[in-house]
Amino acid sequence: MQKTVLFILLANLVVCSCTESRIQDEIAVDSNVRVLKSFIAFSANSSWGTKTVLQEDGTIFWNPGDSINLFHGSVGGTKFVSTNKTASPSAEFVGLLDIGTFANDSSYWGIYPYSKDNTCNGRQITLTVPSRQNAVANTYAPEAFPSVAKSSGQELRFENVCGGVKFQIQENDIKKVVFTGNGGEMLTGKMFVSNREEKPMIDSIRNGSSSITLATRNGS
Repeated sequence: MQKTVLFILLANLVVCSCTESRIQDEIAVDSNVRVLKSFIAFSANSSWGTKTVLQEDGTIFWNPGDSINLFHGSVGGTKFVSTNKTASPSAEFVGLLDIGTFANDSSYWGIYPYSKDNTCNGRQITLTVPSRQNAVANTYAPEAFPSVAKSSGQELRFENVCGGVKFQIQENDIKKVVFTGNGGEMLTGKMFVSNREEKPMIDSIRNGSSSITLATRNGS
């Protein structure tokens, strides 16, 4: 039986996206401490769009329950969770932010997938792409395809930081597939990403690896 699997590697492959949506008004939870805010995240109608659900026609939708980090400048990192009930090209994300973060003119930064280790200094974000990923038929390795958004408002247009490779395997006893950069290129690791010309660009990679191991269901 043929199975199509995908894995993710670091590359400056970026796909723009835009759809129409609505934005809910913010709701005060505690006027002295925090506010509940909602953001609309856009996904691309293309074969290499924003994570997370790969459709049969190649488009990629947000999955119910997806979560992102939300920063305001260098403050935050709070988890925001999607409220959509079905896979969708756009989704509303809701969460809490400290009210004090709205006192300046810093932009909002969104990072997918959510991780407590993701950071933002107001000019650059950091996130990690793992060197070992688990193969999933017809889609990406879970939480291995990062995307970033930067906005002055509550509409977040996420764009992919990485590229991907799609291939098929014929046998059922394959335990893993290893992809290696022949020139020693860093394919995974902790990456530092800035937003230039409204697109996420990798500035540098630390603790990187020049190979990716994609483990199948039969692998260990």
